[in-house]
Amino acid sequence: MLLGIDGSTFDLLSPWIEAGKLPVFERILRTGSHGVLTSTIPAQTCPALPSLYTGKNPGNTGLFGFVKAGGGISSSFDVEAKPVWQLLSEKGLKSGIFNLRTTYPARSFKGMMFASIQNPRVQPNYAHPREAKARLEGFITTWAETRKVHSICLQGRREGVEKLLEVTRGRYRLAKRLLQEENFDFLLLWIENTDAVQHTCWSHPELILSFFQGLEEILSDLLESYPNENILICSDHGFGGYRTKDLYINNWLREQGFIRVKGNRFFPELVSWGYTVADKLFNRVFKGVPAIVARAVIRWLLHQLRRLLGLALYLKGRKPQRVKPEKKAVRQVLFRRKPFVPGADWKSSVAYANNSWGVYVNREVVPPDEYLQTVERIIRELKSLRDWEGKPVIKEAWEKGEIYSGKYLDQIPDIVILGSDEYFVRTRPSTKILSKTATPLEVASHRTARNGLFMAVGPDIKKDYKMEGANIEDVTPTVLHLLGLEIPEDIDGEVLKEIFREGSNPAVREVKFTKPAEYELEEAKISKEEEAAMKGMLRGLGYLDEETG
Repeated sequence: MLLGIDGSTFDLLSPWIEAGKLPVFERILRTGSHGVLTSTIPAQTCPALPSLYTGKNPGNTGLFGFVKAGGGISSSFDVEAKPVWQLLSEKGLKSGIFNLRTTYPARSFKGMMFASIQNPRVQPNYAHPREAKARLEGFITTWAETRKVHSICLQGRREGVEKLLEVTRGRYRLAKRLLQEENFDFLLLWIENTDAVQHTCWSHPELILSFFQGLEEILSDLLESYPNENILICSDHGFGGYRTKDLYINNWLREQGFIRVKGNRFFPELVSWGYTVADKLFNRVFKGVPAIVARAVIRWLLHQLRRLLGLALYLKGRKPQRVKPEKKAVRQVLFRRKPFVPGADWKSSVAYANNSWGVYVNREVVPPDEYLQTVERIIRELKSLRDWEGKPVIKEAWEKGEIYSGKYLDQIPDIVILGSDEYFVRTRPSTKILSKTATPLEVASHRTARNGLFMAVGPDIKKDYKMEGANIEDVTPTVLHLLGLEIPEDIDGEVLKEIFREGSNPAVREVKFTKPAEYELEEAKISKEEEAAMKGMLRGLGYLDEETG
């Protein structure tokens, strides 16, 4: 049995546990095993959940965020690996998978699924099997209802938290009833409202505490109802705070000499100024619909400026930089294309960033024997960067092979960065390198919070044991081993064998492996209406703003 408590972290819960405010959590720690579960980069539901339920890192699942390389929204068709319930299904085991994000549309396996949705009218494929729709409707909370509750929470009102608890309790009761009726071999229930309450109530910690105290009713019932079951509890990532500052990383790369410029500076400076003004306008001058119109107009004006810049270069005999099409590895999951940096000379520039969590080394300029030296220099300079308050801007940075592996490694940025919790890492032009965010999000963020949590309790689990070094990819192989199954050789995670009680069957039993699970990526797509519904929810929680920077 696996219970997901989205976005939960000991960074937040431990002080409350130690103060005696969360006695059921304390009981689980005392009677079971626990530890930090290190999440993916970026530390958000997608790519974290696909890594959790496939046992593979994003370099193999092909997912690095909600927004795909082509601009669409990721769906279950884009997860390039078999989920744990599919592996169980092939061995004749029956699973119940409820309210888990990144599983829409629901796909066939032995068991039952409610794929997390918030608009059943335009997202009809949320149930498996389809005839179970009527039994699964109790899981549905529409986006209109959710937005209303989030608005109440953002105002710091307890009634919003109570509503989130009411929904959470109802979903738990429904999952428990379905488990009794269907006798699943494996149950996975994902509680997403732990994430929602932190997003919306971060400035009201007493409300977050009250939600987790309410959640303890569910945890207590779970422990009392299933004393002979091994119960795993985990999150997909941790949580940070509010994004209040900006790092314009390509401006920093230009200042450090990694991006070189040439030619007349008038047009480049004018374009950068335009982007800076646009930042200041949004949510300061414009509100609501006028803000949407203003954004569209300013983007159009900036696009025209970019075209004028290209024309000026052409008239001077220098053709504007054109991006060469990438060679398709297996499929295109990330673009290495160079960003728009006014005045950049890509024939002599060493590095660039086109997303918020990585820097590419320009292989057309840097020879192979200087690659590591270049990477190490950029990492060193990034980690030494401080803002006007003397605070580090970057938490950590790595050469990509230290974080990722797999078939998509060639597409991944050469330097993977983890920014400070306060910072948006922006790739668009600006006149500044560091600044206060002109348009901060109302919701708190977790994009750089990798410290998820893991707890386990049950007859085969060690008591009062603190584990170290667990990764989110370890959950799936641990579930497979607990159920007595072999682990596919291509899974990246490892069985968390240290959590098993000495002499117990999973502790004594050798971890066995089998050939990689065959997987064929489907070319199926979700409709524009389904994608629009998913975008609405993601935008409401600030995910799209963070991904697009």
